[in-house]
Amino acid sequence: GQHQYGNATLAVALCQDAIDTPTAEMIRIDSPTTLNALINATWPGRCQTYRPEEDGPYGKFTFYLDGAHTPQSLEATVEWFQSLLVPQSQQHQAPILVFNCSHERNPVELLQLLSKTGILFEHVYFTKSDSSRPSPISKESAKQLLQQQNIPVRSEWLTGNENHNDNNSTTPATWQETLASIWKHLTYNHDEADVSTTGTMDTPIHCNQSATQVLEDLLLQYPQPEQNDAETGASTIPIFVTGSLYLVGSFLTALQWEEDSAPPE
Repeated sequence: GQHQYGNATLAVALCQDAIDTPTAEMIRIDSPTTLNALINATWPGRCQTYRPEEDGPYGKFTFYLDGAHTPQSLEATVEWFQSLLVPQSQQHQAPILVFNCSHERNPVELLQLLSKTGILFEHVYFTKSDSSRPSPISKESAKQLLQQQNIPVRSEWLTGNENHNDNNSTTPATWQETLASIWKHLTYNHDEADVSTTGTMDTPIHCNQSATQVLEDLLLQYPQPEQNDAETGASTIPIFVTGSLYLVGSFLTALQWEEDSAPPE
């Protein structure tokens, strides 16, 4: 994305300052050595495009992964993702969103950014990460989070046990159900007389699956064609995974991705 130009300039400046010797003058942003180093720099899980082998089980998909978890970083990530998408009129398959974030974040802010992109996702998955760090902060309900943003709450748009939180349910809503409830309130049309015109109410929303389970579900939703993509002329299906580095790590593990540049042990 465009934001990486600023990151690269800052990295070079930090290197110059850290070295603070005559050698530092050799580290210039316009030198061939520096430019080559920046071109070959990689950061897994940040603006990462992963295309599995075409003849493998996930050859029909292209994964776009970024662990953005703040409004500023997510905004840059969305810009990057949109820059790689073919125009909607030329898409053979609409993209799929896979999202999770820490409950310490403000999920309404993050999901608002995604809901205003104009991208029509074919499926939306609110997915569990395989791991997370402990937190002393308690989880708030979708109702609480929406009311804090002055967004009217509609009970029919609350997912799973979110609809029973006020009834002292013995089973609290999962965080993924909370995220799904917020997403519905942000993407569904609030005009009852015109609620069917958004088209998003028909978008399947999936909760509480792990990365491995999402991949299994995708294989069921999109079985491999008898002919490969090159023969049919079809493009791959874009999968946008974002909101959490833990989530991105879970997907890279489930996909059995390995870093090519990792030094030998």
